[in-house]
Amino acid sequence: MRACTIKPEQKELLILHDPEEQVILVEKDAHAKLITIGKVIIKITLQENASLDYYHITNETTPDIASNQHIILLGKNATASVINLFYGSNQERSTVSTVIEHEAPHTISKLYSRGIAVQQAESRSLGLIKISKQAHHARGHQDLKTLIFQEAQAYALPELAIDNNQVQCSHSSSVGQVNKEQLFYLQSRGLTEEEAHRMIIEGFYEPILAPMPEQIQEQLRTLIKQRL
Repeated sequence: MRACTIKPEQKELLILHDPEEQVILVEKDAHAKLITIGKVIIKITLQENASLDYYHITNETTPDIASNQHIILLGKNATASVINLFYGSNQERSTVSTVIEHEAPHTISKLYSRGIAVQQAESRSLGLIKISKQAHHARGHQDLKTLIFQEAQAYALPELAIDNNQVQCSHSSSVGQVNKEQLFYLQSRGLTEEEAHRMIIEGFYEPILAPMPEQIQEQLRTLIKQRL
């Protein structure tokens, strides 16, 4: 198991490849910016006033891959934004599971998942936000979306476990097939089927990428293109 601590003076973007059994502590008042790639088993704990911007790309190098993320908002006013991006093809099987625990008052979490599954791939996107009794005025939101092509299958399952009435929580999920009319229109404009697919996929990811800082956008766009 590998462990590291992120202090308030640390400003750089941290990129981890296949970080199995990784434990991270984000100290009081620190702001952590993190990208993980591949198979992940990670636990991140945030102290008071700490914040986290966490981005994960599932990079399937084996037919079956599971990623597990555990985020604990331990200190008052801690905030976490988690964005999972995945792409599965052929007969790949992938599961991305995210658990966010609110353990203190005025904590905020946002979980977004955007996935593509093509051919015979199967993907699962699982999200759980837990709010404890002492986490008064906590806010949590999760939004899980997957787009499927051909014979692919996908499951997007958001859950909430709330043990406090003074909170604001919401969730949404969707799994849908590519719009055939859109695909036909793009091909009628001179694009090949492969080019049309690529444009639809890039457009699906774009709304989640556009608001990000430029450095992170560049990193994630490069990683996504390697998968397409």
